[in-house]
Amino acid sequence: MAQAPDRLDRPADRLILNHRLNMVEQFEQREVLRSKPLHVAVPTGNRCNLRCIFCTDRGPAAHYSDLTFEGFLRYTEPLESAALVQLYGWGEPFVNPDYERMFDHVARHYAGTRIYISTNGILLSDRWIDKVLSYGKCLINVSLNAATRETYTRVTGVDAFRRVVDNVRRLMGAREQQGARDLVVSLSFVSILPNLGELPRFIALCDELGVRYAVLQDLTVLEEPHWKLFVGEHEGEARETFLAAVEQARSRGVFLDAFTHYPVTYYAQERGDYAHLELPRDCLPVWEQDEGTLFYPQPGECYEPYQTFLVSQNGAVTTCCRAREVMGNLLEQTFDEIWNGEVYRAYRRTINTFRPPQACLSCPVKMGSDIR
Repeated sequence: MAQAPDRLDRPADRLILNHRLNMVEQFEQREVLRSKPLHVAVPTGNRCNLRCIFCTDRGPAAHYSDLTFEGFLRYTEPLESAALVQLYGWGEPFVNPDYERMFDHVARHYAGTRIYISTNGILLSDRWIDKVLSYGKCLINVSLNAATRETYTRVTGVDAFRRVVDNVRRLMGAREQQGARDLVVSLSFVSILPNLGELPRFIALCDELGVRYAVLQDLTVLEEPHWKLFVGEHEGEARETFLAAVEQARSRGVFLDAFTHYPVTYYAQERGDYAHLELPRDCLPVWEQDEGTLFYPQPGECYEPYQTFLVSQNGAVTTCCRAREVMGNLLEQTFDEIWNGEVYRAYRRTINTFRPPQACLSCPVKMGSDIR
């Protein structure tokens, strides 16, 4: 009698079992984990072909470089059980001549993992469209940040709006033609004063292109001059604009995701039903589709130290995009030494107490930006 195949040989089963173990360890508030991170970010280089006014100063060029494929391989140890691999760094991934080899390596060796790419879309060629469609389990975010050519040029410093929109249109057309439901596409919009008024029109553009997911982001102030771009000092204008964007999303069936000082649900609360703003489960990483979830975090709770492992180009590891405390360095330590090291353990021990880590005190998610 033939022996039944081991279900653990199937990549999705391995990822889901890791997720379930991770959920148990979160529920029990363990400091030392047997499970591996669910979300891993690995660097790919930090060069960019734009000079967005809300980003770091992109000159001189000597400060920025591509990561070689051989260098990239030094950071792949944490990928074994990751359901979501963030395959981009502090820059535009497609400018790196070795990026295709990195993508192919993850696709070949970590089957079942959803590959997350964030790009400005300028180099989103037919070759790349074919490649992401062939792999299937990709999440492609195109950072557009405008709804018109004029504002796009002002924000990015490059007159490429029409090119990017055309590339997205071709991507969505190919996705539709091939019935590639596993490929999830979103457009993102960093809310700053120069583009704020275009947010409702941006939602309409998503709909016109066939993109069902819009990601709204707040400004992360990286340098002192960025404060003049910050919409937080203009709450009245921001509120009305976001309400108009929510109405556009509701009428057009566009799903909104937001990480802002003023979350989408805050602006929608006076208008009643906004359940449609939640992303459908089939666009989420495999662990978030798992029906074996044991519990759901309450508002203000954070489980990033249980789930997330973000590696920068110099090897430094952090646990979220806002906490800059370094957990360790993957060029100097093993993955296990960092993942269950003292800093990660301290975060797990204190993150959901009345005395969370200092880095969490300025986080709008952790400290109550969604408190009404």
